[in-house]
This record gives sequence, structure tokens and C-alpha cells, in this order.
Amino acid sequence: MDGIGYKLKKIRKTLELSQENMAKALGTTGRTLRDYEKENFGVSYDFINKLVETYKVNPNWLFRNEFPIFLDEESEGLIKNVSPEEKSNLVYIPKYNPRAAAGSGTEVSSEYVEYFIAVDQDWIRSIIGFLPKHLNALEVEGDSMIPLINNGDLIIFDLNKNQPNDGIYVLCIDDCVLVKRIQCQPNYKLKIISENKVYEPYEVDLKTDNVRVIGKVVWQGREIG
Repeated sequence: MDGIGYKLKKIRKTLELSQENMAKALGTTGRTLRDYEKENFGVSYDFINKLVETYKVNPNWLFRNEFPIFLDEESEGLIKNVSPEEKSNLVYIPKYNPRAAAGSGTEVSSEYVEYFIAVDQDWIRSIIGFLPKHLNALEVEGDSMIPLINNGDLIIFDLNKNQPNDGIYVLCIDDCVLVKRIQCQPNYKLKIISENKVYEPYEVDLKTDNVRVIGKVVWQGREIG
């Protein structure tokens, strides 16, 4: 599969844009775009989101090589049987691998975008009251959050809500991604709690342990059947 740099260049050439013009439209610099095209460093989520919104690029083509390149093409589009008005109201949430591990944890080193989930902006607002710009999705693996969150459930979390507070969060502890309930304790400590009572709560120290709060879980769903 061709890399993201090749695909950025293909989009730009197809639209007959210079690097400077495309970079300006996407809120970055020509130098940064050149580095993206050469794959000198990873492309940010904000850049991808802006690319999709500005040029109607199919995010599944970017990350899974599924055609067409652009969402408004007639044949085999990412979103079928959706009116232009409905399509303009969609936002695209990246679904990452690894799965958030509701148990022993999954190593962060396997992380990449698998695909994007198209959701209606009004639906997101009805669920959490506003439209965050930094939503991500993960599939949960493990049984430690049963019965609240089951193995295989999809969760959506807000990267902007990365200051620890009481609630359910996606965490990175010792290079593993976890979804857990947390409670703030004195002296910069967090109590890590599983819904499944088989798993004992434990404490981590934000000052001395290798802990990072990635984002707060704002929605969770599952497949029925």
C-alpha cells in the first residue's frame, strides 16, 4: 500500500495545486507539507481532518486504500445513499488500533488509524452537548470493565479532556493503553478502578509513574447479537 506522503502528493496533483496553495488552504506551511509528502514525520490528526473537510477526501482511501479518492465521486463512495445535505453535516472520527485494553493492556507501539467513522454532528451534540474537535475511537479488549463496557465495545473519547478527574478515561500506563475508571487522590495520585470486581483497584503516581491520561470516554456502544 502506498504511504500517506504519496497519497497527499496524488491529491495535490489531481487538484492541480501547488504545495504552497494547498498548505495555505490546510492551515500549515509549504515546508510542513513537503515534509509530509516525503514522510519525514507523521501527519497530525488535525491536518487529516482538515484535508477531509476541505477537499472531501475519502479517509478510508488514505488509510485502507479503499476507493474512491474523493467522497463526492459517484462510484463506490465511503457513504452511500446519503444526500449532499446530510453528507455536509458529517464529521469523521479516526478509529485507532490498538484496542483500548479493559484488562491487562495493549502496547501503544501497534497504534495506527484503521479507518474513520462518519457520524452526524447533531447526533454527537445530542450525546455530549457539544461538538469537540478532538474525538477518537477505540475498540475495547478485555473483561475488567464488565458490565459497563464489554469486550469488543467501541468507545469514543475526547483528547481535549486529558486532565484527570473522576470518570472513565483512556490511559497509557507503562506503554500500555487501558480504559478504566479513575478517582483523583491527594498528592497527584490516581486510583485505577475496574467495574469487574475480580480486578482489585490500585494507585498510580502521576509524578513518578509512567502514566499519561489520553482522553475521557464520552460514548460507548456495542454490537447486538
